[in-house]
Amino acid sequence: MATARATRLVPARYLSLYTDYVDSCSKSVLRLQDIWENCGHSEDIVDKKMNSLFRWFGARFVQTNLLSKWQTIIEDELQRLEDLKISIQLIRNELSELYKKLELAEPVQPNGLNLQQQFEWLDKCSKEADRIRSARMLQFKELRRQEQKILILMSDQQVWQGSIDYSAEANDKIPTESELALLSVHVASLRKEREVRLENLRPVIGEAREVMDRIGKVPNVAIEESLQSLSPELWDLSKANIELAGDMLDALRIEEMELCARHRLLLQQLQRIFNRLDVDSVEREKLLGRLRSTKTYQAVSRLEELEKEYKLLAKANLPQFIERLKYETKKCYEDLRAESGWRLPLDLEKLSDQGPSEKLAEAYEKHIDDLKSRHRSLIPLFKLFDDWQQMKEDYRQLEEAQKDPQRFKNRGGALLQETKKRDRLKKHLPLIMNQIMKFLDAYEADHGPVYVHGKMLREILNTDQRSGNSRSRSNSTNSGDARTPHKPVRSIPTASGSKTSKLRRAGTAFELKSSSGVKAGAGSVRQPDRTNHLVNAYANNGKIPTKSSENVNPVRNKDTSLKKRTLRRSLSYDGFKGNLSSNDLQSTRVANSGIATQASKCRLIF
Repeated sequence: MATARATRLVPARYLSLYTDYVDSCSKSVLRLQDIWENCGHSEDIVDKKMNSLFRWFGARFVQTNLLSKWQTIIEDELQRLEDLKISIQLIRNELSELYKKLELAEPVQPNGLNLQQQFEWLDKCSKEADRIRSARMLQFKELRRQEQKILILMSDQQVWQGSIDYSAEANDKIPTESELALLSVHVASLRKEREVRLENLRPVIGEAREVMDRIGKVPNVAIEESLQSLSPELWDLSKANIELAGDMLDALRIEEMELCARHRLLLQQLQRIFNRLDVDSVEREKLLGRLRSTKTYQAVSRLEELEKEYKLLAKANLPQFIERLKYETKKCYEDLRAESGWRLPLDLEKLSDQGPSEKLAEAYEKHIDDLKSRHRSLIPLFKLFDDWQQMKEDYRQLEEAQKDPQRFKNRGGALLQETKKRDRLKKHLPLIMNQIMKFLDAYEADHGPVYVHGKMLREILNTDQRSGNSRSRSNSTNSGDARTPHKPVRSIPTASGSKTSKLRRAGTAFELKSSSGVKAGAGSVRQPDRTNHLVNAYANNGKIPTKSSENVNPVRNKDTSLKKRTLRRSLSYDGFKGNLSSNDLQSTRVANSGIATQASKCRLIF
């Protein structure tokens, strides 16, 4: 509004125009001030704009078209205001769309904000949304990179496919939180699967390398090179490759077994050739020292060279080797107790007629192995048969000794030992017979009858058993009047003359019991010293002193008793060789004739 002071300065004819102009300017200024305030300009900025505006008007106040200038200025400012509103709306729309892509709730705008404050608030929200978007895209790219890295080393796995193909460069889609979580789970599962496969592959590769090192394997194919040189972390961990590695390991194991078998066979063949050529142990150790424990292709190649070299030498010495095989065959037949006119198998005889050859040597070696195997299986039987024969011989000797008419003279305790030995033989002969028969029953069922020196062993035993039964029946028939050799003797016949004998057992003393009411006869020869000595000794302890008992040595008696006990315990099942002690075989001796009459009236108590 125009003031009174200002109107006094205006001519009257221009007063209405001035008043309208001032009112229009005031309205324009007020409107500009409202616009600037709505734009969010501070008071300082508004003052600056007003000052510059009024200075501009002050410089141009003489112009008559100021009203149009004011209108132009106002329209320009309104246009700027509209542009600001449009940009705010565009930012708001973009921000809303971005939050929808991010699947986030849109932020709520505070109340009472002018356009400039709204613009600043929207710009802040846009920056936050861009930060979230950038973080998601960065996480997505990192997960994709890890996935691609794993899939390169595990080619049979699939790439994760979301709802949208994010691999396209022109695609402006943003992965959501749920999709990022699914991708993270997928990458974690791939990583876990890779670790599991890697753990399964490591021992396969390790064992394969050990096998290849043991056998000196040189890689021939790509998988062998990978097994030997490629680290497990760099393998393509597809199931097909892992199965291929497992199959290759199995093939290497079989190859090692075949190589070891070849190595063992070559060693056996070389040992056989060395045996043919009588190569000494020093030379063998020099040739095969390290090759025995080294089972590589190189060692096998060296063994093959040695085999080829020594085969030529063995072929040159083949006739001498055939003769040695014939001698060894003869020894085997002797060990098997074959009859003197034994013959080789028919096929071996035909080969032998054709002359020395490698085939003949192999046939002889096979036949010798069969004979040795049979002998090993028959060793227990032969031992039992030898024991049985030894027992039969001992029993025959006892029977021959029993027919001796002088067997009761000067025998002493040997008769008792013979009786015990005879009892043991009678007891154990049937036991050994049963063991031999059981062995024959088990052996002959698979291998046929056993012959000893051309006679069937079973028939030998049966014949001996039948003859033994008939002999025992004849002995039982003729033994009715036989006197028992172990019946106690009540009186000892004495020879006529001054020196009569009295039986005395070595190492022991006899107890002499006088007949009741009988005194020494007058016809006895009187010898005061020794007779009285014997009588006093009998009266004191009931024993007659002897030369051996008078000069008795306690240590010697102890040794003698020990030998007797050892002797009786040593009569075992194996040998039945009753080697009697000399003390036990001492015969009775004759005492002085001074006590002959007294001895004839006494009983001998053993």
